[in-house]
Amino acid sequence: MTAAKEDDRDFIRAIINHPEPMCLLATDFQLYSLSQSCVDAVDFRPVSIDPTFNNGPFNVTPVSFRNVVLESSRTGQCPVFLGPLHIHQSMTFYAYYYLTSQLVALQPRLQSMQAFGTDSEDELVKACKSVFKEGISLRCFRHFKQNVETAMKNCGMQEHINTITGQIFGSEETRGLLEAESEDEFDQALQDHIKIWRELPGGEKFCKYFSDRSTMMKSCMTADIRAKAGLGNPPKKFYTNDSETNNERIKHRMDHREAGL
Repeated sequence: MTAAKEDDRDFIRAIINHPEPMCLLATDFQLYSLSQSCVDAVDFRPVSIDPTFNNGPFNVTPVSFRNVVLESSRTGQCPVFLGPLHIHQSMTFYAYYYLTSQLVALQPRLQSMQAFGTDSEDELVKACKSVFKEGISLRCFRHFKQNVETAMKNCGMQEHINTITGQIFGSEETRGLLEAESEDEFDQALQDHIKIWRELPGGEKFCKYFSDRSTMMKSCMTADIRAKAGLGNPPKKFYTNDSETNNERIKHRMDHREAGL
């Protein structure tokens, strides 16, 4: 708190101590560049938000974004930037709401964030949706695929994993279910797959698991949603790679050791 009032007042932006210690870190450049890259209705990129663990008693949740005013000469892509960082302890809605609401308090334009992506942290998604009301919520394909594979193993369907994940996520030979360009197309394709999956050993249980997540897929993962979220046309799949890159940078800076505040 002393540093916030003196040396680092332009970086340490908000601190509370109850119900848990939390701190928001952000420079003016980070806040401005973030808003410049994610609120324009035409020229924007999805923001990636993903906590990093095992830092000691605190978690760190960075906001990662692609800076739309720059282009990498090596890749031709907008480079990944490290945005504001949230230091907290719990993974609750309250902790994540503190992050999202403080971002808007510091940079009101961020209320119009066009799209944000996460790995599946439910409380984080709720906090983002409650503040970034205009934003499209995206789900990481890799994390969801891992969840589906785990569910299939739990249902005793190991021998069918490659075939069914190909039908869902796509493969070189197969256009995946998540490439549907409308809710109706998704629903029809899902029913066609379920008729076949149900006949497999463990299929009934897996179909229940997968059907329960159909609403999430239609709102966060299908091709029409990804196109609206700035992922191109035809749209790329969304991954939290940008967040994981910055998470690794943070851990490397701490020599992969536990750290205090």
